[in-house]
Amino acid sequence: MKDMDTASIIRFTAALLGMLQLVSSQLLGFEIGQETVDATVDLVSAAVVTYAMWKNNYLGSKGKKQEQALKANHLK
Repeated sequence: MKDMDTASIIRFTAALLGMLQLVSSQLLGFEIGQETVDATVDLVSAAVVTYAMWKNNYLGSKGKKQEQALKANHLK
């Protein structure tokens, strides 16, 4: 999953939850509400966006070192 982009992860999660919802209602006799599916997809989306924001900024120690290296080589 490391090479997947955000949209692919969200589509995969939505498809997996849709399949789970279908199987649970048809074979197991209980339903997973659409609100639950939507909330789970929203939560996964928020987690992926937060992770991407963290990794693409100079917030951690590794990011600060990268920023210093860019400044030292006059690339930033």
